[in-house]
Formats: sequence, C-alpha cells, structure tokens
Amino acid sequence: MKMSPPGDDQQCMRQRPEQGPTTGQSEWYHPKQKGMGSMVCDRCGDEIPTGDEMDYYGQSLCEDCYIKALSPAQGCDPWAVRSAQSLSQLDEGYAQLSETHASILQVLEETGGIEAEVIAERLNMKMPDLQRELATLRHMEKVRGEMRGSRKVMCLW
Repeated sequence: MKMSPPGDDQQCMRQRPEQGPTTGQSEWYHPKQKGMGSMVCDRCGDEIPTGDEMDYYGQSLCEDCYIKALSPAQGCDPWAVRSAQSLSQLDEGYAQLSETHASILQVLEETGGIEAEVIAERLNMKMPDLQRELATLRHMEKVRGEMRGSRKVMCLW
C-alpha cells in the first residue's frame, strides 16, 4: 500500500530514502527543506522556518525577498521625485542622507561617475540593495544615470 504525503502538494513532497530498519511509517519532506522545521529561500539562500515562507510565482521566499519582489526599486518615478521635493520643502530633516547614501555620493564625487556594479563592489553591497538606494537618491535628485559610450554610469546630479 502506497502512502501519500500529508497536504495537498503531493507532487512537491518526496519520501526520504529508507535508512536502516523500517518502522512501517514513512517520512515525507519537501525537497527544498534544509533542516528540521526549516526551508531555504529560493532567492537569497537564507534559512526560513517552515510555515514562514512566502509563495511568489512558485518560489519559496523569505519575508525580505518577498517584500523586494512585490515592490522593486524604480529609478524613474515622477511622483516619487515630486513627493521628495515637496517633503524636503516642508521638513528639512527629510532631506538628510543616511550613511549609505553619503557613502554612495562620496564614491561618485571621487570618481566623477562609475557603473553601479563598481559602486556595489567598492561599498561591499548587494546589487538589489544598491539599486534601491540609488532609486532613492534619484528621487531626491542627488544622482542620475548617464551613458558614456556603451556604458551606463551613475553620476552626481
């Protein structure tokens, strides 16, 4: 008699290979499962407690990757630029830069403009994180993109 795994996702579940004498009970697991009670995020590879994973188009994501997938960074957003301008006029504290923003601006000032990948390497950042920070700086009109030959570089506004 063939046992079926618990739950509705039978095609995702697999039976563990038998090890030693069997007790008559089969043990089922999810193929992406890392350890007991945890899974692995399909994007970043971090461990996710079972039950905390988020499904996004067939991917099992951690909460951080799920939020990034739902709201990707957009550098060209006229409403975000308008909002940043309006808020900076109302509250001077809004226009203050974070340490990360200041570091990015310093690198761009020193180099006169470089590719985003080089900035990420120099600041030891992941590209998605850098893109989100650059989008914020673009909305504040601190940096802009520019084509130099066949290269797309980021430079000061």
